[in-house]
Amino acid sequence: MGLRATDETATNQYKQFWSWNAADSSKDPYIEVWYSLPPNPVDPDAALWATQSTLSDFRNWTVNEVGTGSGYIDSINDAKTTSVTLLWAGAPNAMQADVLAEAQRRTITATVVQRQYTKDQLTQAAAAAMASSGSGSGVFANFHIDIAIPVSPDFDGVTINGQHNANPADTAAADQALSQQATQALGVAVKVQTTPSATPAATPRDDDSPAFNAGGFMTYRKDGKDWVCTTGFALKVGSSTYTTTARHCNGTNFLPYHSSAWFPSKYQIKSFTGDGAAALLNVSGSQLMFFGGIKSTSRANVVPDPTTGNAGKNVGNGPGDYVCTSGANSGTHCGGGQSLRVYTWGVPWDDTTGHGTVSTIIADRVDGGLAVVSGDSGGPVYANKTATQVYAVGMIQASYGAKYPAPCGLTAVKPLDCSSRVYYTSTNSIITSVPNAQLYYGQK
Repeated sequence: MGLRATDETATNQYKQFWSWNAADSSKDPYIEVWYSLPPNPVDPDAALWATQSTLSDFRNWTVNEVGTGSGYIDSINDAKTTSVTLLWAGAPNAMQADVLAEAQRRTITATVVQRQYTKDQLTQAAAAAMASSGSGSGVFANFHIDIAIPVSPDFDGVTINGQHNANPADTAAADQALSQQATQALGVAVKVQTTPSATPAATPRDDDSPAFNAGGFMTYRKDGKDWVCTTGFALKVGSSTYTTTARHCNGTNFLPYHSSAWFPSKYQIKSFTGDGAAALLNVSGSQLMFFGGIKSTSRANVVPDPTTGNAGKNVGNGPGDYVCTSGANSGTHCGGGQSLRVYTWGVPWDDTTGHGTVSTIIADRVDGGLAVVSGDSGGPVYANKTATQVYAVGMIQASYGAKYPAPCGLTAVKPLDCSSRVYYTSTNSIITSVPNAQLYYGQK
């Protein structure tokens, strides 16, 4: 695909294409695509679908005839054998006999599996579990629920899939303990299973899920308005890991930028650090860092600096050293002329949170291009080890667009400030200000 002027031989005029962030929104460029849908594929197994339709009709008849108050819970169809398994709460009764008779009349093989909980009990318990996780109170206050399954073929009760907000030392034991607590609280059997997030692993920066990766885009509420920040490198404190961001992202109800409509949990600030000006959120963090553009799904392993061994600290730097930034609002700035070089360190900076000044490091992009924009705060400052391994250097705190402006480029949301200069705090200063903390890193 290309973009060209109507007459490129004319030399007495210039050609101008307006950017998306131009003052006149009517000048925003756009692409209009016309396409047609492919034809429906030929169904190679029409008989199977016809049998499934027969079984679906029988399910509908059962629901309409006896309802869920009779003990009927659900039907599990098998079109290959023209059979159905009926899940039924309580002892056999006259309505169950009617359903079995109707199945026989329709030449459907029906068997019954007796369950102890009604469908209403199961759906109400699943809803209560989701409400507990979403509100941060009750039995699931410290567990993020991806899905709550009220009815399943292989378990007589509610199945909960998700993640503990704090990573337990023994996940299986924590799942079992929470299962017992939830069973007592909800009045039905509950099976808790820690699983990878229901969100696909290859999600972009603005649609991340716990455990959150460094460089992800977060929105939060402050002074009645929505603001944005970026997640930083995760800390491990004891057996738990925590997502971090900049301390001046001092608001409530943090959640992935594009997930506000559906994400069941909203996360709060757990604590602030003195040195390093960071905030710890009450949700787990990962040992990975997003890199690439604002919609990138690429992630690198955070690895320990060999000069500090496994102490949990990471590489420091000083004037003349090269670093990279990975803010979620503007993406990665790294490599060649896009890298940044440290200008000086030990510069006091007040993040206006009432915690006083902190010591920051200043770095400038080598070619004078974009290094940081508003919304990148809290994001990673790093150094490359390999193509997929990085050292954690620091946390983005501020830009200086007034004196060191730069073209904003493509950003996730329109920034207030775009700069070639970044102020950041060191990862080590953040770690040392949290008791028993270390950097959470992956493989060497």
